[in-house]
Amino acid sequence: MELITGINRVMAYTEQHLREDLDCAKLAQLSGCSYADFQRVFSLLNHMSYLEYVKARRLSQAAVEIIHSRKRILDIAFTYNAQVTDTFCRQFLQ
Repeated sequence: MELITGINRVMAYTEQHLREDLDCAKLAQLSGCSYADFQRVFSLLNHMSYLEYVKARRLSQAAVEIIHSRKRILDIAFTYNAQVTDTFCRQFLQ
């Protein structure tokens, strides 16, 4: 049960820091276990890896921002982490 509580802490942290680079060491510390164990349990519970989850959350938040703002898509992509800019372009510019 403590592991699930730890995963919930990581998910809350992720939501608060979605626009930032996420530190794997910090995630492991928040989950209360090793990063490998966290990844394994997270994948079992959510049917996707943590990194896939973060990417999906960033895309969905960006989509909301695209709909409700007048910002350029590229600016929004950089807001949610420059590493996913190519993904944003593929998803939203087709």
